[in-house]
Amino acid sequence: MFGNRLIQASRAANVSDPQLRTDLIAFVHNCTVYDLQDGTIDPAAFARSTDIWSLMGTPNAAMRQKEIVKQ
Repeated sequence: MFGNRLIQASRAANVSDPQLRTDLIAFVHNCTVYDLQDGTIDPAAFARSTDIWSLMGTPNAAMRQKEIVKQ
């Protein structure tokens, strides 16, 4: 039932600054999701972590370069 609790807690989280909220959603969508998919971030470690910010703060450098080129 961890997944259910996680979803409920994530729905309760609120970022009051609209620009920060938009940037955070974009970062998770453009970086963190791919890092979880390609193994840059271990999904099991991410699920167990009490500090996901430190895991999210070191995205795959290759993906970062891809985004720079795309812009």
